[in-house]
Amino acid sequence: DSGENGFSIIDDYNEYELKRFVSIIDNKVEDYIHVKDKIFKEVKNKRDYNYDTYTRGKFPIWKLIEMMSYGQLSSFIKFYVDEGKYKSKQLDIAYKFLHYSKNIRDSAAHSRPLLLNVVEVDQFNKIYTSHNQKKSQAHRDLKRYVETEMLKRKKSSELITNFRIHDLCCLIYLHDEYVKGKFVRKVRKRELFDVYKRALYRRNMYSGIDQFNDILKLFYGLIRKYRC
Repeated sequence: DSGENGFSIIDDYNEYELKRFVSIIDNKVEDYIHVKDKIFKEVKNKRDYNYDTYTRGKFPIWKLIEMMSYGQLSSFIKFYVDEGKYKSKQLDIAYKFLHYSKNIRDSAAHSRPLLLNVVEVDQFNKIYTSHNQKKSQAHRDLKRYVETEMLKRKKSSELITNFRIHDLCCLIYLHDEYVKGKFVRKVRKRELFDVYKRALYRRNMYSGIDQFNDILKLFYGLIRKYRC
């Protein structure tokens, strides 16, 4: 936004987080930490590469974004869209799905397996304690995105009620939506195919597990429709 100086938006973001904090923590304003200080908490060490930036006084939002963690970026995007900031509609997909993709990032960063319980559907509904509550489903935008010629929509919608499958699809959706460089997309598509081929290793061992084969069809369809 040509009218945004890069500084005032940080104050807006902090005010947004402060209001949210106060509503959750019973008005304990004295316990609140400015968003800027939260983000820079990890770079106060003089050995940190960003230490000079932190000690130079005021800094614009684009520098602050570079230092945000995945979760902090997700929180900032939520603020940006909620407050209707400049061209916030362009971040609508990130607003809806970035926090889910964080689960995949965390699992990858800490070498946690993703294949456990991938065939278990309706995991969303396990969080409910009352049978009177409406059955939970994936967001309609994601259901539309995962629909391919490989599977019927009903089946693909069912598969993404599994947490891991849902979050993996969110990650692919986000990349497809926001990464536009042709070379990068070409490389990523090749990497996705490599992962898919790795999943086919010793396929005879699980050829009779229909649910897992449907998952493979789901991701194969997504990889095929990913344009580069």
